Amino acid sequence: MSEAKPVEKLVNALMLSAINQGASHIRVVPAPMTGFSSPGIFFWLDGAWTEEMSPAPELYIPIVRRLGVMIGVLPPRKGEPWFGNLTMMVGDDRSYYWAIAIDRGETLHALVELVDELAFKSKRQPRPPAPHPYRHG
Repeated sequence: MSEAKPVEKLVNALMLSAINQGASHIRVVPAPMTGFSSPGIFFWLDGAWTEEMSPAPELYIPIVRRLGVMIGVLPPRKGEPWFGNLTMMVGDDRSYYWAIAIDRGETLHALVELVDELAFKSKRQPRPPAPHPYRHG
């Protein structure tokens, strides 16, 4: 088995941190955009975006690309978001459902929705951040 690459370790650590903190969403923002005045990786916690980390600028694209690899998509063409999902086991008894959107506007960015698999199956998903770029209503 090969050793995980640093960006793979970083993305896995971010996902575990989101679970441990009770985040429902992760937003990778490589440049200022609507609702975000600065680049960073943000968690949706208790109804607000909270900055989790601000990686070096050269890491944003590899982070978003890694998320794309995890769901089996390549970066999309400008203005055409791509969606995918995966299930991640944490420990022996908890699995989480990840819905991931990769988008390219002026920059490549990602939105990750994290739902405990039991909540997902029972349709008790967390309330999405408003405004949510991919949901209406």
